[in-house]
Amino acid sequence: MRTRAINLAVVLVATLFAAVAAEPVLRLRYAEPLPPVPAAVIEMQPFLRPDPAVGYTWEPNISPARGIVFHNADIEYDPLSTDEFGVANPPEAIARRAAGDRVRVLGLGDSFMEMAAAGFHRAFAEHGTMYYSLAVQRHAPPHYAALFEQHGLAMKPDMVLLGLFENDFIETEDFENWRQSGIDWFSYHSGTWCGRPVPVSASGRFVRTWLRGYEGLANVLRVRLRGERMSVTGPTDHQVARVTDYLSAVAARSRENGIALWIVLIPSKPTARGETTAEATAFDRVMSAVGSSVAGVIDLRPVFQGHPDPASLYYREDGHWNRAGVALAAQTILGRLDTAGTSTGPAASPTTESDESRSH
Repeated sequence: MRTRAINLAVVLVATLFAAVAAEPVLRLRYAEPLPPVPAAVIEMQPFLRPDPAVGYTWEPNISPARGIVFHNADIEYDPLSTDEFGVANPPEAIARRAAGDRVRVLGLGDSFMEMAAAGFHRAFAEHGTMYYSLAVQRHAPPHYAALFEQHGLAMKPDMVLLGLFENDFIETEDFENWRQSGIDWFSYHSGTWCGRPVPVSASGRFVRTWLRGYEGLANVLRVRLRGERMSVTGPTDHQVARVTDYLSAVAARSRENGIALWIVLIPSKPTARGETTAEATAFDRVMSAVGSSVAGVIDLRPVFQGHPDPASLYYREDGHWNRAGVALAAQTILGRLDTAGTSTGPAASPTTESDESRSH
C-alpha cells in the first residue's frame, strides 16, 4: 500500500513538473504578447463612439461626402453614412426621415441587418414603404432591445424586422459580462469594438498571466475545430434562455405599442450550404418559446439552402451576405409579408394587436 502511494506521488510530481515545463514552450509557440488586431478593426475604430447603454455606436452624423470607405476582405462598402443616433443608414433614408417621412418598417440586428440597410430601404421603397435601420455591427439581442427602447419606439413604426443571427447567443453572453465588468466597452474588449474580453475574475487573470501558453494552445485548437461555425459545442442552455428573454422583452414592448414584430432567422454561410450548426438548430428552440408572441417568423434558412448556388449569396472571403444575398433576403421578406396579408404599401394603417394575430 505504501509503495503504491509512493508511486502515485511520483507520477503526480512528474506530471506537474512536465505541465510546468511545458508552459514556457507553449508560450513561445502559441501565445503572443498581444493578439494581432485585424487591419479592418483598426480602420473602423476611430469612427466608433462609446455608449453607456449599448457599449458603442458609430460616430453620429457622418456624411457620405467625407468618403469614408472601409476595406475588409472582399466586402463592397458604400461610403459610411450615419444618423444622429450613430447608426448607419443610406443617406436617402436619413434625408427622408429628416423631411418627415414616417418610418413604417424598422430594422434591428447586427452586421447582417446593418449591411442590408441600403438594399432593404430600396426594396421597401419600391413598395411605397419607408424602411429604416437601427442595426449596428457586432450587436446582439440586448443591444437590439436597448436601441428599440431608446429610439425605435419614438418612431412609431407599424412593423419591426428583428434579424437573429447565429452569433447572437455567444454575443449576448458577452454583453452581459461587459455590463457586469463596470468598465467601458472598448476597455473591456482590449481597446477595440470586437477585441478579446479582458479577464475580470481572479481565475481569468491567473490564466491570462501565468498560463498564456496553455491558453494560446486552447485558442488554436478552438479555432481549428470551429471552422466557419460560431462555436465548437454550440450555445449553452443559459445562452438560449437569455436570447429568448431579450426577444420576449422586445415582443412585449411591440405589442404594448401596437407594433408587429417579425423575427428574421439569418443563416450563416455553413448553414446556407446545408451543413448543420448547433446555433442554427438553437433557433428552433428560441422560436418555440417566442413564436406565439410575435407577428411572424421569416426563416431564411430553407430559402438560402434551396438556392442553386448558396455560396454565391455570400462574399467569397467574408462570411456576410453580398448584394445578391441581401436582394434575396429582401425579396423573401416582402413576399412573406404579402402572403401573410401584411400590407407594406403606402395606404397601410398602423398595425394593431388583432392585425398581428391574423397575420401570424
